[in-house]
Amino acid sequence: MAEEKQDTEESPPRGGGKSTLIIVLVVTNLLVVAGAAAAVVMTMGSQPAATAEADAPAGAAREIGPLLELSALVVNLEDPNGTHFLRAGFQMEIRDAERLAEVETRLIPLRSAILLYLSGKSMDEVVGQDNRVVILEELTELMNEQVGDDLVRAVYFTEFVVQ
Repeated sequence: MAEEKQDTEESPPRGGGKSTLIIVLVVTNLLVVAGAAAAVVMTMGSQPAATAEADAPAGAAREIGPLLELSALVVNLEDPNGTHFLRAGFQMEIRDAERLAEVETRLIPLRSAILLYLSGKSMDEVVGQDNRVVILEELTELMNEQVGDDLVRAVYFTEFVVQ
């Protein structure tokens, strides 16, 4: 029996090896996660700066031309019940300031073309941001057909109410 006690005293406890292994694995995992997080932060931090530098010259190069305001128009939308209407105000951006007066002389035909175009739209065609963007693009094309020479760079809404 005395020999058995000696054997147990001489051998080190084996449970300590597992806890050391767990600590090493946890520390290693923390280092890997910290390294990955640092890489993501460094990568994300540099992209907005590069994007801002790239956008700055483009934004600075694009100047808004002279704007011509069209007073608000009210149209009945194409609806079987005839109960929906649209009230919209616009501004047209003109490419050439020297030809602004030429466009101003055509305001009545421009307003008429807009009224005809919008009154042909249904409620579903005017509701939603995507539809409004399409309307602006189509109005820009329509205005250029009316004035010729691609004078209208863009059409902008100043108000847009559907009821």
